[in-house]
Amino acid sequence: MKVISEMLGHARFSFTADTYTSVLPEVSTAAAEAVAAVVPRE
Repeated sequence: MKVISEMLGHARFSFTADTYTSVLPEVSTAAAEAVAAVVPRE
């Protein structure tokens, strides 16, 4: 992402990341399930 940011001439890495990335619903669900699996439930 840093290379892409510099190639596009963006002053901030965060601008590139916010503009050109997104989270697919399947990825979001998988991430939530992975976190839930490691959180202790008592």
